[in-house]
Amino acid sequence: MAGELAAADPWFATATALLAWLPALALCAAYHRDAPAAELPVGSPGLAFAACSVVMGASLVVLPAMADAAWAPATSFVVGALGWLLLRRHRTDRRAACPALALAALGLLLLIVRIAALYPWLGVPLPAAYLGGALGQTAALALLTVVLAVAARRDLAAR
Repeated sequence: MAGELAAADPWFATATALLAWLPALALCAAYHRDAPAAELPVGSPGLAFAACSVVMGASLVVLPAMADAAWAPATSFVVGALGWLLLRRHRTDRRAACPALALAALGLLLLIVRIAALYPWLGVPLPAAYLGGALGQTAALALLTVVLAVAARRDLAAR
């Protein structure tokens, strides 16, 4: 039933396609030979990928009833964005291009997918824990996206 409902909803299909294709297109469009190597505040890109995988897997193991297309990626984004904001607060050198803008754009994409994944379930009687958790995650995504957009605006205005 859930798979049929999700497949029949055009908003869910559109949001899933956006999440799948826009990051790939953005990566292809932003790749240049003269671009500097990517810098992470802590660790290597492989370590960051492994940490995201662990957070996504843990969110599915701890709350298996919450699993939908956006639960694990949104959980990973919330944890990663909060970590980045805390690290940014303690850093004195802010020479990076504008990671807050990139995170805000990713947060907006995840927010669209989170809303599209939640929308078909709003009229269905669900346990309060599921609906409350999904709505709480949506609110956290929205709040973090706004905070990151404000940080990006400040970083761009400082240049």
